[in-house]
Amino acid sequence: MVKRIINTVFALFLLVGSVFSQEAITLDSDSACTIYADFIFKDSSTTENDFTYFFQAAFYKPEAGETIQYEWRFPDGSIVMDSIAVYTFPEEGYYNVFLMLTNNAGCSDSIFKKVPIYKELKPPNVFTPNGDMINDYFKVTTQGDYSYDFRVFTRTGTQVYFSHSPKITWDGKTIGGRDVPEGVYYFVIDSKETPAVTQVSGFIHLYR
Repeated sequence: MVKRIINTVFALFLLVGSVFSQEAITLDSDSACTIYADFIFKDSSTTENDFTYFFQAAFYKPEAGETIQYEWRFPDGSIVMDSIAVYTFPEEGYYNVFLMLTNNAGCSDSIFKKVPIYKELKPPNVFTPNGDMINDYFKVTTQGDYSYDFRVFTRTGTQVYFSHSPKITWDGKTIGGRDVPEGVYYFVIDSKETPAVTQVSGFIHLYR
């Protein structure tokens, strides 16, 4: 009798172990889904008061024979079923944008991004650092959430100034604190911290 009970318990133990083993295999099978969602975006507006942005699914390349279904969801509840989407926001601000990818095997992944909507950096092209408190600084307005690399070069390519900061400003001096002479300088502003890669360049006319 005792031997029968022991055999029964042992059989149950094997059965439970088998169930756990099958569940583990199933989980491993699910983890084979390597699809992932991400996207890039850029300002595609045409006027000062237009906040139309272009969105594109990115960084995931479907494998051979794999088909992908895309689903975008925007703040007003609208849905776009495509790998790209164009959406017009009502005004500047931060907005949640959702993207979900699902493949023909039933694997899916999704992402929420808080998208900053604002006009591109607009650098001035002239400033006069002469100490009269009028237009003494080259300033570029930012939202202050991301840092930017700001470089200034002479027309022959010599770098005279550099900063890495959320604030973009220059007082017409070198990094060592010496005044640079009047003239035309070339600047580059870029950042890899912003959701969309930022790069702006141009010429500065400096008068004293």
